[in-house]
Amino acid sequence: MHTKFLRDELATKIPLVPDAQLLESMRAVGYSFSTALADIIDNSISAGATTIRIVALPSAHRTISILDNGKGMDLDEAMTAMKLAGRSSSDSRRRGDLGRFGLGLKTASLSQGRVLTLATRRDGKTSILRWDLDHVAAVGEWELLLLDREEASSIQELKTLESLRNGTLVVWENLDRFDDHYEGYIEHLANELKEAKDHIGLVFHRFLDDAVTAARDVSIFVNNAAVKPATPLLEKNPSTIPGPIQSEKVADSSIKIQSFTLPHRSKMSDEEFATAQIGSTFRDSQGFYVYRENRLVIWGTWFRMATKQELGKLARVAVEIPNVLDHLWSLDIKKSQAVPPPAVRERLRTYANRMIEPSKRVFTYKGRTVSTPSFAPLWNVVQLRDGFTVEINDDNPLIQALLHVASDEDQKKTINSALSLLERSIPIDNIFNRLGKDEIFSSDDTSEELEKIADGLANAMKGSFENSDKFVESFINTPPFEGHSMAETILRRSFEAA
Repeated sequence: MHTKFLRDELATKIPLVPDAQLLESMRAVGYSFSTALADIIDNSISAGATTIRIVALPSAHRTISILDNGKGMDLDEAMTAMKLAGRSSSDSRRRGDLGRFGLGLKTASLSQGRVLTLATRRDGKTSILRWDLDHVAAVGEWELLLLDREEASSIQELKTLESLRNGTLVVWENLDRFDDHYEGYIEHLANELKEAKDHIGLVFHRFLDDAVTAARDVSIFVNNAAVKPATPLLEKNPSTIPGPIQSEKVADSSIKIQSFTLPHRSKMSDEEFATAQIGSTFRDSQGFYVYRENRLVIWGTWFRMATKQELGKLARVAVEIPNVLDHLWSLDIKKSQAVPPPAVRERLRTYANRMIEPSKRVFTYKGRTVSTPSFAPLWNVVQLRDGFTVEINDDNPLIQALLHVASDEDQKKTINSALSLLERSIPIDNIFNRLGKDEIFSSDDTSEELEKIADGLANAMKGSFENSDKFVESFINTPPFEGHSMAETILRRSFEAA
């Protein structure tokens, strides 16, 4: 059975305007406090602002204001901005425009409070508009309120706006998503502001970082405290390994892709580690980092193209997308979710699989650059049919030295029994759990401690080596000498003094 469609000229056209309660329903889009603030900041940056100030003082009025020094709007532009979908998502946008659907100002603001006030100045003239959900519910109409200066006199930060020739002030009032009790509200607000500062520092880190030339410098303040950039790719760490920038053609535009292998935890400062750990764990922070016009929108995901692995947790891939490709990436209203288009999905899959390998090498090959035929590691990893085990290498010079000093066979048996017990007593589960939580295994030995070990080895084994070169060669790649800047000097000096 086929459906028969009426021709347009025969159909009865019935205008069906959404009920005004749609404003109330749209509060449930899914914004958090942090993502709602970020959406307002998007508008400020798109308006050319260089300074954005968020004021959220603890008071019974439950008011938050966001003030910028952007180009501002005249009354007609302000009314369009306060209209739902005042601009089509299919409209072309200039480079650097962080907007998307024309919904963010309204949905983000009203997700947090019942009153949204927009005060904006263009060439010294102020326009003030307001959406009040309680008023809309009372009249049952889409009534936007136009306020005069006297009616708006109590608006937080309005006087500061009026000291600017151009700028915009967004004010959220009646924040009903917070705790009902005043004491609970103050604590809730403090926690939300802390999380918001971290979130803003992350998603706008390229704008906040003076060293990033690709993005315009922007200063953001929360209650007069400057928001610091949180750079998740650790580009400034000299041990971070960046890959080449690759360009992929998509439709009539292109995306840029660059891989980064972060340094081992031991080569990060505590601040860098905290910055790079965006997910609940460092392992969860690996994956693609998608930037839209220099604004970070998605992070820490392989888009189900690869599995997150413990040894792959240092892998990051930056993906730069222009706003003209929004429709292909299925970017949502909150600009917090997107899906790669089929045109680039397979290419990204290649990056995902390839990028995990350098991360693995950081853990499995940490700094050894010299390999000699005489080198024998202290531990051997033995692959079994259903797993693996580790055992002490009898050919290691340290073990050879220990057995060398044994005076008879009984002592050698005792030593071998002790070594066998050591092999079976490694706290594997404990070590794995600690490394999984990115705790640092600290084994830094002082020069004095190494000298004592080297002296003991030289005294016990000097007769086993032709010269100091052979002695140094045997031990310099063995813990605890491996990687120590004074290892060669200490070993050579001990051998010559023995």
